[in-house]
Amino acid sequence: MLQFYLSLISSDEDKIFFEKIYNEYKETMMYVALKYLKTNDKAEDAVHDAFLKIIDNIEKISGNSCPQIKAFCVITCRNKAIDIARRSSKMVYSDVDADLKYTGYEKSVEDQVIENANKDIITSKLAELSEIYRGIMYMSVVEEMSVKEIAKMVGLPKETIKKRIQRGRKILIDKLEKEGFQCQTKDLQTKS
Repeated sequence: MLQFYLSLISSDEDKIFFEKIYNEYKETMMYVALKYLKTNDKAEDAVHDAFLKIIDNIEKISGNSCPQIKAFCVITCRNKAIDIARRSSKMVYSDVDADLKYTGYEKSVEDQVIENANKDIITSKLAELSEIYRGIMYMSVVEEMSVKEIAKMVGLPKETIKKRIQRGRKILIDKLEKEGFQCQTKDLQTKS
């Protein structure tokens, strides 16, 4: 399969870079896809789709550091798995955190990578928001402060903070979806 992917890439440097990604992350990506899809066939499809997406973006990611590349691979694979699960209208894994808490299991390394990658991506997109939303969204999403705490800190009414969080969340979701990420509401939840 690697040869098929390499045939889709024109630059020799990009081929070497992709081969490294393929060998390092294919098992992690398969693990992530299996969490959502539960069958090897569908998980393999998700991983395949994710590698095609990675090839489409190879020039954008080739200069990034290793943690960012891993996060991109894992998140891309997760999004592709969610797409496949939605198409088959059987979403198996809707809320990883709730399921883990219910069963009493600790989060796996892969789950922590996904969670941290989501925060990293969201944090980088927060920097692109206008000043009116940036700070409030950062406090809400990253610092996980409540609306009441934010209102007290910035000296604005709670209703104003709620409205800005609502508008900021919409802008942020639009930005992320334009770049191919699928947002789940748990990634951008706000405390009341």
